[in-house]
Amino acid sequence: MENLKFARQCSVTSEGMNEGWVFGDGEKYAKYEHDAWGLASDYGYESIDDAFDNDACYYTEWEDDYQYQLVDGKLIEIED
Repeated sequence: MENLKFARQCSVTSEGMNEGWVFGDGEKYAKYEHDAWGLASDYGYESIDDAFDNDACYYTEWEDDYQYQLVDGKLIEIED
């Protein structure tokens, strides 16, 4: 079985992610929308849209920028 690779690790769930919300220029990441709502609130915003409008977060997808891989059910950082 092939090891799954991910670009980032969700700050809330610790799951690997290849798309999602970025807060504070990479300070925190959210894989799921409901978790992004929570992070927006933590940053003092009333909604994701409010945080987005104030340049506190954005949604993105990463391609070929793998930093983590899932090995035997555990997310580990890829070493160069």
